[in-house]
Order: sequence, then C-alpha cells, then structure tokens
Amino acid sequence: MISGLKKLALKNRLLRALWMVGGLGLIFSLLTPESFLPPRQVYDLAPSRGEWSTGCFISPGVYPTTTGGVLPRGLPTVGSWQDGDAWNGDGATVWTKVSSPRMRVCVAGYPQQPGCRLWVEFRRADETVTRRDCAISNPHETWKPWDFRVPVGTVAMRIVGEDAASQRAGWLAFSAPIPFWPTNFGLAYSAAQALCALAFVCGAGLLLLAGFRNPPGESPPDSAAGALASFLFPLAWWRACHLPDWFLAIVDHPLAAPIKRFAPVGLALSLFFLVLGAKWATVDRFGSDIPNWDQWDAEGLELLAPWFEQDHFLEHLFTPHNEHRIVLTKLQNLAVTLLAGQWDSRLECMLNAGLHAALALAFWFAGRRWLEARWHAPLFVTLAALFGLPIACQNILGGFHSQQYWLLGLSFAAIVLLPFARPWTAKWFVGALTAALALLTMGSGFFAAAIVFAIVALRLLRRDVVLREAWPTLALALAVVAIGWWTRIEVDYHQPHKAQNAHDFLFTIVHSLQWPVPWDFASSAAVILWFPWLIVAWRAARPTGGTDPRRAQTIAAIGGWVLLQVLATAYARGAGGEYPASRYMDTLSFGMAANALALGWLLSRPAGDAAVASASPPAPARGVARLIRRGLVATLAVAWTGVLAWGLREITALALRGELPDAVRYLREAEAYTRAYLSTKDRADLLSDNIPYPGADSFIERLTRPSLGALLPVSVRLPLELTSAASAHRGFERNHARLLHLATEPRHGLSGATQPLASLPTWGSFGAAGAAATGEWRSAPLTAPLGGWLKFETAGQLGEPGVTLELHDARTGARVADVHPTRIPGDTWRAAYVRAPRQPFVVVARDDDPHRWFAFSSPVEMSTLSYWAWRTGKQGLVITASATAAAALLGLLSLSRRKN
Repeated sequence: MISGLKKLALKNRLLRALWMVGGLGLIFSLLTPESFLPPRQVYDLAPSRGEWSTGCFISPGVYPTTTGGVLPRGLPTVGSWQDGDAWNGDGATVWTKVSSPRMRVCVAGYPQQPGCRLWVEFRRADETVTRRDCAISNPHETWKPWDFRVPVGTVAMRIVGEDAASQRAGWLAFSAPIPFWPTNFGLAYSAAQALCALAFVCGAGLLLLAGFRNPPGESPPDSAAGALASFLFPLAWWRACHLPDWFLAIVDHPLAAPIKRFAPVGLALSLFFLVLGAKWATVDRFGSDIPNWDQWDAEGLELLAPWFEQDHFLEHLFTPHNEHRIVLTKLQNLAVTLLAGQWDSRLECMLNAGLHAALALAFWFAGRRWLEARWHAPLFVTLAALFGLPIACQNILGGFHSQQYWLLGLSFAAIVLLPFARPWTAKWFVGALTAALALLTMGSGFFAAAIVFAIVALRLLRRDVVLREAWPTLALALAVVAIGWWTRIEVDYHQPHKAQNAHDFLFTIVHSLQWPVPWDFASSAAVILWFPWLIVAWRAARPTGGTDPRRAQTIAAIGGWVLLQVLATAYARGAGGEYPASRYMDTLSFGMAANALALGWLLSRPAGDAAVASASPPAPARGVARLIRRGLVATLAVAWTGVLAWGLREITALALRGELPDAVRYLREAEAYTRAYLSTKDRADLLSDNIPYPGADSFIERLTRPSLGALLPVSVRLPLELTSAASAHRGFERNHARLLHLATEPRHGLSGATQPLASLPTWGSFGAAGAAATGEWRSAPLTAPLGGWLKFETAGQLGEPGVTLELHDARTGARVADVHPTRIPGDTWRAAYVRAPRQPFVVVARDDDPHRWFAFSSPVEMSTLSYWAWRTGKQGLVITASATAAAALLGLLSLSRRKN
C-alpha cells in the first residue's frame, strides 16, 4: 500500500508538471514565431534616417478590406491602390545591405496580373545587378509570403514594383524585406504546436487514468480532484440548466401536444429551409444569371450545343472536363435549361442550394440516430453554421459547381448504407447505386468505394462479419475503385498547379485540416478540430468487447473520406502550399460535420458501454476514471466548439469583406461587357479582363453560336426589336448609348441627372422644354416567343398619375397589361416586370402631365421559371429568419419535454 501511495504521489507530481507544460503549450500553440521573436527589419525606420522606399507607391497602398495574413505587426508597406485599380506607377525600396541569406517580403494584390510586376534586384561588388521575379500566385486581398534566397556575393538588394494595369484587380503592394526563418523551421514549429496541443488535451487524462489504476480504491489527490472538477464543469452546467415553471406550464398545455409530436419533422424542415434560405439570400445579393468561365465549355459546347444541334450528344455528355467526368452536373443543368427555356446560372445556383441543404438534413438524421437527445440542439446549430454560412463562395455563386454537392451527397449515402447492409437487399442496392454514381461526379468519386472496402475489410478481420456476407460488398467496392482508377484523367495544363515538393504537399494538408481557422493563424488548430475524429477512429479500430462499433466505424469512415479528398487536393492543387480555395470549403465543412458527429458520439453513452457496466459493476477507481474520461471529452468539446466558432467567424468575415463583394463587382461588369458586345458586335467592348471567359476571341466564338445565343439569360439577352409605329411617336425621343462612351453619350428623352442606359435602346418624354413635353408613343406589333415575363428598364415618374406604359392587343387594341416598377424610379433606372402576352401586342407610352416625365427601354424576355426563382431568392433572409424562429420554438418544446 505504501509503495502504491508513493507511486500515486509521484504521478501526482508528474500531473502537476504536465499541467504546467500543457498550459504553456496552449499559449505557445496560439502564437506565431513573430510573437516572441519579432522580425528584424533591415531598414532603420527612425524619422531622422529618411524614407525606406522611393517612387509613387503610397503607404499602405492596399485595398481597404485587405487582411493581415502573414504581415508582421508594425512592418511598413507600400502599394499602388490609390482610390481604385486604375492608378499607374511604380515603387521600390532603397538599396540596403544584405544581412541574411534568406529573406521574406510580404505581398498583397495581383503581382501576376498583366501590367503588374514585382521583382527583387541583387547588386554585387562589381556593380552588376541581377533580377528575380516574384513567382507566387496572386494573394488577392490578403498578405502572403514571398521567400527567396540571396545569391552568394550580393552586397545590396532592393524590391521593385510596377503597376501599369488599369483594369479591375490591377494593383499590388509589398512590405519592407525582413530576414526569414530557415526552410524547415515552419515544419518544426507546426510539429511542436501539434505536440503541445496533444499533450494539453489528453496527456493529463492518460496520467490520471494510470494513477487511478494503482492503487485501486484510493481517493484521488487534491490536484486531481481540482482537475476533475474543472473538466466536469461544462457537463455539470449543461445538466443543471432548467426552464422556468411558467414556460413549462405553457408547453405542457394539451393544445401544445400536436406541436410536440411534429417537433422532429419540424426541426428537420427548419434546418433544411434555414440552410436553403441563407444560400438563396447569398445568391440574390452577390450572384448573377450569366454563365461564367468553365460553363461556356463544359455546359455550352459540351452539353447544350450538342443537344440542340443534335450533334453526338452522348459522346459529349461523357467528355471529361479537366480531370472530371461531371455527367450528373450536366444532366441536372440540361434539365433546368429545358424546363426554363433559358440558360440561367442563378436558377442553377438555387437548385444547388437545395442539394446542399439536403446533405445537411442527412447529417441531421444521422445525428438523431447516433447521438443522445441532449446533443441534438448543438448538432443542429453546428450544421446550420457549417452549411448555411456563405463560406464556399465559388460553389454558392457557380451554377456549374453542383458536382461538389453530388460528390458529397452520394459519397455520404454510400458510406452510410453500403458497409453494413446485407447483400442483395434494397438497402444494399441503393448503396451500390450511389457508390457507382459517384464516379460521374468528379475524378475522386471512387474514394467512397475505397472507404467502403476498407470498412468491410476491417469488419472481416475483426470477425464482425463472415466472408459469405462480406464478399459481394468487397467485390463491388473493388470494382468501382478499379473503374475509377483506370478511367482517371490527367491534363498537362494543370501540371503547374500540382504540389511541386514535400513542403507544398504538407502545408496544403495542414492548411486544409486547420480550416476554418485562417491560414495565417496557428496551425495547431488542426489538432483540436480533428481530435474528435481521431478518438472515434481509434475506438472504431480497436476490439470493443460487447459494444456495437457500427456508429463509430461510420463516423470514422466519413472523416476518412474527407482526409482522402484533402490528400488528393494537396497533390493535384498544392502548388505553393496555400490556404484552400473556397470551392474546396464545402468538403472541409463536411469534415467538420463528421467531427461534430464524432464529438457528439463521444459525449453520448454508447449502448454497449451501458451493457458492460450493468454486467460487471466497476471498481470505484474505474468509476472515477470513467468520469475523468468524460470530463476530458467535455473539455475537448469546449475547445473544439470555441476554435470552430472563431474560425467560422473569421472565414465568414473574409468572405463578406473580400471575396463576395469582388465577385458581385466582377459579375456586374461581365454582364455589362457581354451586353455591350451583343448590342454593337464590336470586339472593343470585350477588351477587359472582367468578361465571363478567358480571352475575347474565344468568348465571341461561344457567344455567337446560334444554339447558345438563343438560350442567353435576361441579363445579357438581346431585347425584343421595338420600333415606332408610323406617325405614333409624338413627344418621345429615342436614345441608344454605348458602354465605351457612356460618359459622353447624349441624353435624348432623359433628364440631365439621368445617366443613359448602356446597350439598350430607350425612349423618353423629357424634351428640350424639360418635363413639360407631352405625347404618346406606340410601337409596331411584336411577339414574345419565349413567353414568360418581359423586363423593362424605366426611369422618371412612371407609376404616378398622368404617365402610363401599357401593353395592348395588336389586333383589338384592348389593354392587356400595365407596366410600372414597384417604386418610382426618379433619375435612376429601375426594372419593371410584366407577364408577356401570348398574342401579338404593341407597347403604348403616354405622358399627359406637363410636370412629369418617364423613359423606358426595349423589353427583354425572361422565362417563367427564371422569374419566380429570382423573386423567391429575394425572400432568402425571410425564409432563414422564419426557419430559425421555428427551430428555436420546436427546440424549446422538445427540451421541456425531456426535462419533464
């Protein structure tokens, strides 16, 4: 006994030491090297020493929403952003002596944009100067590192930047150079962070467990009791929470019983519409209906044109796009286009939002089955944040990006259904179908089958299943993997995007696993965020005695599938080891959802554990050890939730401040340039980087293809040809302005404060005498072949008494529709929508008020489905708010029932 107490006291001292190291490790893991070793600047920045830079660049010279990134605090910068992208000039640092063989310059903006250049010059003792260009990819609105070695024999160096670009994204900025850490320091530092975080999370618990096993039955020491109390505090708080009596009296009323019975279904619908509404709101605020970049090839040339031109459609359907065969995405968008009658990217985005919301619903149903009821509410909130926040901007705003959602959804279904289904049952065939269909989503579609094979093989080795029941699933999974592997595609033009070395590969993995914590923060976040999955994977792989391991194995398989995706992305798109692009963030949020399930499973009491406990009551020491284990899991839950919440806040703020505003500016300019070219057929209207396809000539080739031109959406569609009827245009003047010369175009029919409408012919009643002019204008008969709705751009006082815009039956002259916007436009342009008459019609404009005027454009056709999708998308925030309120009410009702 004395020997045992001595060992326990020794382990108690080790426990205190470990907690001290763990506390220091926690602080250390949140720091960067510059936090405790500030960068040594090569310039003396004292005012008496003069300026460190020359030229026209200003300080800080960056876009207003540019984030800190890797820029050390206090390091000066200069840049070419001066109230816009159009400013041109140059800037440089002064020549300085070289104090380190390895230097770093922090770079922001677009140094690879045509017209922008950034380089470093090295001067030797013989006055010869060599130059090295900046080769990093465009950092956009964040600071990224440019590290380089100084050639031997260099006595001085300087950084030079040049901005000769006037288009959007035509600016760059750089910092003063600083000596940088050795190449391997970053890897060593990240490893040290990971080890410290690991020791802090589980080291104390492992030592405590060892102490309580020897000697058995002894009470824990004081320090261990304090640690135990701190660990169990979150669980105690959760159990102690209660609702007021008056609320319980209300929800226990007999009238509330039907609502309680509806609560599970209502919560599921609330989650679906919460996510759906949030995505629709993002599409409405930042999206567009114009097809963008890859859509013109994969959808335009390889889908819509072959279908409408009857040109070997099936061959084009299975033609790869880059490394992927996106058959399901093509079929979905073909169906949407045929139903709508227009090639509407906004409509595609809204349907994609439904796919992603359905995936959130699948996670929710899985969580309800696998977790205790008290963890359903935290899971609901986590899923709503992961799937509803506008973090994967490229996927939300890209109608072409549904392959991401098909890949996630089909892989989830295959992993959940196939490994545990009895062969040749309906569940097995559904799982087999989803595993096979995943091959038609993206190049990594066979990963789900690989995970299924691994799970079934593990179960076979552990004798959880016999070979007679396992071989059909193993054979099927192996066949799918073989087909996916042998049909994979490699493209030469993406070779530069691959990881060029081990550094790129490893840091891409680390940056992906630490998502959503921004990449310039501590990489040890990856340990905390993926630690729940690590524990569950370990529990799933080890022998369990009497516990059913299926839930743990399924959760481990979902997370393992995400890790395979991360490895594949690090290999194929890991050049530079940068933070993942937003199109990969839905996959990473899928991984965080798997970790949320893992954490909820750890916090829940598995049925097998309860059965074992009832069969053989544990000794007091083992009971305490079990409490400590649960306390450690509770501590991990608090840390995981805090890190995830912080990361989601940061990544969402970055998207709302940078990527989404940039996207909407680009899309509006792309609409304007495309509409301008279709109006004039002048290539000069497309001489901008902000067109929806790389290269004006290639874009013109696709844009002018008749089968595609007939499908264009309302934002760039040619208007109906509106001409004046003979002797029927008294009091209205025609105007048609070009985008290139908009500032100097005349304003016929418009007030002096109203800017001409680019690329659309307009008629207005504002004459030489101002608004005093009156009259009537009548068009020649026209028809709307698409049907649906007509969009008029209007200005002036249309909607007030005395000024009207109407559609009349061309044969009888009867009025069939009034045209007016929802608000009086004034001196701006505002769209007005009206149902297109089925019969031929004429447009009639009247201005009978000498104090008012108005103007209108030629109408543009909009399909019925596109119109209602646009109108519904505008209610996205209302849908989200209503779903959130319904979820809160139903959640409180469910919680009160459990409390009673």
